[in-house]
Amino acid sequence: MAVLLLAIFVGAGLLVALAGMALVAAIWLLYMTLRLCVVRPVRRGYRQYRQHTATRTEVTRIERQAASAVRRLEAAAAQARADMRRRAGGR
Repeated sequence: MAVLLLAIFVGAGLLVALAGMALVAAIWLLYMTLRLCVVRPVRRGYRQYRQHTATRTEVTRIERQAASAVRRLEAAAAQARADMRRRAGGR
């Protein structure tokens, strides 16, 4: 009788251990699936968004520099025209 009870408890213990390992495996599988299907695409999208934002910021900076250069060139051209008029008028 004692051997039978011992076998039942050992078998039950093995079943509980097996169920625990199955639970751990299921949790691990869920974690890996979420990591693959959710976390990586979100990170990739955020990284692309940051790169796009940085690119837009760089484009805006270059546009401002170009506009400033155009204004300086227009001012220099206007000054050169004024100088030419003064020289032509002074003779």
